[in-house]
Amino acid sequence: MERTILWNARSLINKLQQFQSFVYSKNVDIICVTESWLYDSIQDSEILPVNYTVYRNDRGARGGGVLVAVKNSIPSTLIHKSVSLELLTVEISLTPKVQLVCLYVPPNCPTDYQQIFLHYTSNLRTTSESSTFILGDFNAPDINWNTLHASSSFSHELCNTFQDYSQLIDFPTHIKGNTLDIILTNVPQRTINICVSDSSLLKSDHYIILFLWTFCHTSMSIVVRLPTKTRHAIKGPL
Repeated sequence: MERTILWNARSLINKLQQFQSFVYSKNVDIICVTESWLYDSIQDSEILPVNYTVYRNDRGARGGGVLVAVKNSIPSTLIHKSVSLELLTVEISLTPKVQLVCLYVPPNCPTDYQQIFLHYTSNLRTTSESSTFILGDFNAPDINWNTLHASSSFSHELCNTFQDYSQLIDFPTHIKGNTLDIILTNVPQRTINICVSDSSLLKSDHYIILFLWTFCHTSMSIVVRLPTKTRHAIKGPL
């Protein structure tokens, strides 16, 4: 099972040591961070020094930005890095393959930003044949995900876009009691043990969400030349 976290960090820069301690001590496999607040001058190795492939879409100014980090033992590929949105799409080679989208929707974002976001997510939902997970901070506290009702027009369109997806967070993710951080998926049966993790050392106004994916690591067949004339296919994770 893959241990995964979703967290709005409100800046990794000022809490890198605590973040690294949390990730390595919890043995996290897949990491999704919103509001990373990173700049191009910060190297991936400064964020997670060893064992992870890091994907980033930095805002390049104060605030925003998203990050996905995947353990090196789990094959992954960057599929899309948006130039218009704070969004990353990463394919993770589990069995079956997973399309992971990590996104951040700024509060009170302009209408044109909302329309680009809705267009991308709608296309993603209708064209993807993979097991898909869309994780992030939607900044849409007015949505009732049980009834798919909302007060704002943007939130209402979000409900229409994802009406055939399951939203898995049913508890507050923000210190003010709002549910801002969301997990949407077309394979809800693949996610278990969703909870708020103890993150007292990681100061943010959002809680860390920890959950498990019930996928299998992709294995590869390797033909090994043995001393005899017989060749055997040995299957196993690399």
